[in-house]
Amino acid sequence: MKKHFIAIAMLMALSLTTSAQEPRHGIRTGTVQQVDDHAKTITIKSEDGTEHTLQIEARTKFHGVHGTSRNTADTIRGLKPGTQVAVHYTAAGTIENAIEIDNIGPDGLKSMEATITHIDRGEKSLTVQTADGSNQTFHISDSTARYAAEQFDQGTASSLKVTLYYSGHKEGHAVAHYFKKAQ
Repeated sequence: MKKHFIAIAMLMALSLTTSAQEPRHGIRTGTVQQVDDHAKTITIKSEDGTEHTLQIEARTKFHGVHGTSRNTADTIRGLKPGTQVAVHYTAAGTIENAIEIDNIGPDGLKSMEATITHIDRGEKSLTVQTADGSNQTFHISDSTARYAAEQFDQGTASSLKVTLYYSGHKEGHAVAHYFKKAQ
């Protein structure tokens, strides 16, 4: 009896360690293919042709998406097929949950070409030098700070040319929601 108990306990411990998965996070960019406001999902197609369906939650933040109210279902309807987006997500297993959805198309967030001169992940700020040589500081969201930490170390970020997508002001500074290396 004791041997069976030990064997069962070992099998349970082994199954728990194999089923436990590290939550993943990242940013998916692409074109909206389908929006299902009833299921609260969005399907995007990335540049490589891969389609990803992401779950939209009540806490999902939308930037540059034009709904007629702050209601999540209404904002989801503001996303149209063909819209270029950057979706910040977390995932455990096969389910990807949208944390932020940024409309990076022409009718969405403002954009600029700039060179990153400083990233302060602790203060969540980003300083860039614009084409005219002036410096501009932006607040960055939590997911953008995480993205910056994963993609660039401080040494390479000091001269990185990017396309920066940003919105309104928070405490006197615009808010950078997404950036990508300029091409």
